[in-house]
Amino acid sequence: ILNIDSFKEINDFYGVEIGDKVLKKVATILRERVGIVYKLSGDEFAILDGDKFNLKRKIESIISFMDRAKIIIDNNEIQISFSSGIGPTLSKADMALKYAKKTRHKNVIMFSENLPIVKEYENNLKWKNIIKFAIEHKNIYTYVQPIFDTTTHKITKYECLMRVEDENGEVLTPYQFMDILESMAIYSEYTKSMIYKAFKQFKDNEYEFSINFSLSDIQNYHTIEFFKKMISNYPNVAKRCTIELLENEAVENFNLVNNFFKDIKKYGVKTALDDFGSGYSNFAYIFSLELNYIKIDGTIIQKILEDNKMKVLLQTLVKMAHSIDMKVIAEFVSDEEIFDELKVIDVDYAQGYFIAKPTKSL
Repeated sequence: ILNIDSFKEINDFYGVEIGDKVLKKVATILRERVGIVYKLSGDEFAILDGDKFNLKRKIESIISFMDRAKIIIDNNEIQISFSSGIGPTLSKADMALKYAKKTRHKNVIMFSENLPIVKEYENNLKWKNIIKFAIEHKNIYTYVQPIFDTTTHKITKYECLMRVEDENGEVLTPYQFMDILESMAIYSEYTKSMIYKAFKQFKDNEYEFSINFSLSDIQNYHTIEFFKKMISNYPNVAKRCTIELLENEAVENFNLVNNFFKDIKKYGVKTALDDFGSGYSNFAYIFSLELNYIKIDGTIIQKILEDNKMKVLLQTLVKMAHSIDMKVIAEFVSDEEIFDELKVIDVDYAQGYFIAKPTKSL
């Protein structure tokens, strides 16, 4: 498979009409040099040859020719380069191509079972099967981790965390499967399941609780409609609910996130930024969001005892947050020394294994 590098940029810069002419010109050049060429989707072409080494020489010759050639389309001189993957089947050639695109250190990659991307594909497939098994057997659980109020010295909140149980009964965390799950069409069903179970679990008590959303959740109409339906059905529970979003995702689409936060605050739902400080973003930009809490990234909390810069950063964040009526939650509070230092710094809440590990029940 031959793929034109950065073809989207050609389309964006010169327009789709010229992009189509580029595809036709490339097809003509390929046909002149190798004979039969197959057009795949988008900007990809396929060439068949029973001898993989002969095929590799052909591809390298094409790439070398294109590096020297000048393609003129409607008085525009356009430079074309290729990435290529060679394999015994279309899917394996595609895998080799993706690895060529990913590494960028070679234009042509020959498929091999030893390619790192093969292990990645196998791992992705394994996790997809685990997730499908969990759906079929209803092995999706809401675990909760306590959040300790450093002023009242009580557990006042819980964070709801997704857990999946595999066929061997092993409990798996989102860190192991979330990237795969988000790429699957069923992802929104997982989020809706978390929302439903969280509201059910907390409807008969007075604790506050938080649910993690991703940017794709906020962008999904059906997920948001389901969330609003739960808010409507349980208005008093909604007032104890906090939606957490990762800091980097808030930065990625500020206006969308801010509008969503403003919308749900009408119903009394609170908002929080998770992993705050992980990207050392423009704090003024972030603090302009409609927020109730910021959750300080664990990499900062874990270093406050030995790294004075991290301690000063945390002190600064706490002062900034308190000045605009935001509360601060420290994550990854792993021992008593860190916990005691957080109280001195005036952090409002502590969450981590020193307080308690996530469990099925409150």
